[in-house]
Amino acid sequence: DQGNPWCTGCRWDYQLADLRSIDAIEIWNYVNPHQSQSSEEAYQQWVLLLAQGYEIAATAGHDWHRPLEGDEEVARSYLLVEENETLDQVLQAHQLGRSYASIRPLIHHFILNDHYQLGDRMQEAEDYHIRLSMASLEPGDCVMIFDQDQLLIEEEVQDASFIGDWTLQSRSSRLFRLEVKNNKDERILFTNPIYLGS
Repeated sequence: DQGNPWCTGCRWDYQLADLRSIDAIEIWNYVNPHQSQSSEEAYQQWVLLLAQGYEIAATAGHDWHRPLEGDEEVARSYLLVEENETLDQVLQAHQLGRSYASIRPLIHHFILNDHYQLGDRMQEAEDYHIRLSMASLEPGDCVMIFDQDQLLIEEEVQDASFIGDWTLQSRSSRLFRLEVKNNKDERILFTNPIYLGS
């Protein structure tokens, strides 16, 4: 977390005239990022940028300086790409936000109106149908769906797998994104948004 001059880039020290030139930022870092104050601050800053209309993909990262110890958890970024994709296709998926970060849960699919996935943009509609399928959950985990500024859906998980199927009425939403918290109220998964509108 040391900033300049010891660790240039570890803190957001950049003076940028236009944040729209940023494709992605790492908001979760180090082991146990869900317990890190700096990761939480970075997460909240990213959510604020989304609410302000910026479309910046968020990622998780880790510097492997030493082996993990027993109870340490590492977040990983998962890209929605096919096997054997080219490097260019992987980089494009990352840039578009076709990804999520997770410590444990895995997303099988998070689909809007039977077609749109993370990083996509769809035209506004009267209704939004969200289908979600997840694995590697634990009883007491909580699945939450947000738009740019409020919680829309919240359901507690009872099993290791979860299937959700919801229809939301048209409102002022500009995006939908997913979070999962564990039974200690620690965020253990977040997705990049599916964006709405032109």
